[in-house]
Amino acid sequence: MNPITAVTRAVARGLSMDGSPRSTLRTDYLIDFAALSGKKYLLNFMLAKYTGNQQATQYTIQIVREIGFRIADAKGWRMESPRTMRRAAELAVQIHCHPRLGHLCRRCQGSGNSQAGQTCVLCSGSGVAPQTDEFYASMLRIDKKSYRQTWKSRVDALVNILSGFESQLIAEYLEKVSHETL
Repeated sequence: MNPITAVTRAVARGLSMDGSPRSTLRTDYLIDFAALSGKKYLLNFMLAKYTGNQQATQYTIQIVREIGFRIADAKGWRMESPRTMRRAAELAVQIHCHPRLGHLCRRCQGSGNSQAGQTCVLCSGSGVAPQTDEFYASMLRIDKKSYRQTWKSRVDALVNILSGFESQLIAEYLEKVSHETL
């Protein structure tokens, strides 16, 4: 039996590949599907985002950096240092995969509620502090003006690439599941 078919059937029955019951987390299924898809970048992206695996995170940063350089070449972006693209890739992965890391709201300490039990007005109940352009510029080790004028759109483009990875995997998974006879 085709390995992807085996995963699809196991997922449909709520079982892991060894036949034991598993959680119903969609991400578990997608990680399995990514593993069997043969697309290393998708597997590493999923592991980075949903398990926090550091090796997978570093691999994902490397892939995003390489894509960033290809975009830079195609669009003629000027860069003072190639290290800035590495930092931009790191920032994009952090924004997309780990948005809460280092961003807890200082007013509610990440709970989303004020001391009075009301929704926190600073973070609107998300527990995540809104970050400033100054913060992101400091992550890239550039000035705020350069970030706003040049790098903000570049970092957004890299974040969108990561969103595309996940969308691609979900679309491929749903396509495969829709064609399976269970």
